[in-house]
Amino acid sequence: MRRVELSGTPYNMGLQHGTACAVAVCTAIENVVYGRQIDAAHRERVVRQMERNVERIFPEALEEMQGIADGAGLKLDDILAYASCMEVGRTAPGCTNVALRTAEHGVVHYKSNDVGKDSIGSYVFWDIRPDKGHPFICVSGPGAPWMGPGVNDTGLTFGGSSIMNTDQDWERGIPTNLLQRYLLQYCADVEEGIALCESTPVMNHGMNIMLTDPAENAVVVERSATRMAVRRMENDAIWCANHYVTPEMQDVDNRTNADFRANSEGRAALLAELTAEEPHTLEQVTCIARAHADPVSMCQHGPMHSAFGLIAISRDRTLLASDGYPCQNELEVFTYDAQATAVGN
Repeated sequence: MRRVELSGTPYNMGLQHGTACAVAVCTAIENVVYGRQIDAAHRERVVRQMERNVERIFPEALEEMQGIADGAGLKLDDILAYASCMEVGRTAPGCTNVALRTAEHGVVHYKSNDVGKDSIGSYVFWDIRPDKGHPFICVSGPGAPWMGPGVNDTGLTFGGSSIMNTDQDWERGIPTNLLQRYLLQYCADVEEGIALCESTPVMNHGMNIMLTDPAENAVVVERSATRMAVRRMENDAIWCANHYVTPEMQDVDNRTNADFRANSEGRAALLAELTAEEPHTLEQVTCIARAHADPVSMCQHGPMHSAFGLIAISRDRTLLASDGYPCQNELEVFTYDAQATAVGN
């Protein structure tokens, strides 16, 4: 997996991002922004509202997006449209998260990234050293500052699973993917992560957000545009797929896509079986990542595809990443290095 290091101010990190990944950024913009059948006037309304809302909540994100645009030779509006792609036109990506408390490694957190097959091979390992907040490492695709699942210097881990919710907060909210980025940058533990999820308005992209920390806390924050609930680890295991579980969230859970719902519920049921064996181990988590079953698998090969799998070990600040289907690829080890390149270099 390709490695890219970013450091310094938001604009400088964006410039490094755009310069290092110019071709991939342009490809992502072409495929996601202009390759979809989206009404141009609708996209413009959403992008302009998103820009206003982000300026109020995380203005540094706009600086970083300007840097990405300059580095890749694109217009800022291209990056803004990409960063708000889930708000402009909802898709139904999968993604599963599961955390187990182990004796040897503390809490071990696995996230699958289940998307379209054409995304396989496009992901990057990022080592991010911002001038403010926590440095962190993660895996994500190029093109926007949202970043993906990873771990920061305090050992906080994050992973998300998209939800097809029904509510919106256009006037105040930001893209949920941007909120997720700043969980790792601005939060030191699970409780701080919960607080940031609660205080940050989001536009319309629902999410199950898993957070773990070295104190062996593990939670799923069930978040929509207007509601939030928190589930905490019980019996040394917790997981989430692409539907809400708590009673508080049921009224905004969109059940209209029957196949998507069945796939999500199937993965949740499979995890109930796969996590039953105790004591829990890192090897067990690896087996879960690679598990195939009938009719639903953890490692998906269609219609959703597990473009990468990521095991995050909070206590060790370590990521184990599969670049492509976890069942077919070895896990590459990435460890957070506190002595890495100084900010601004």
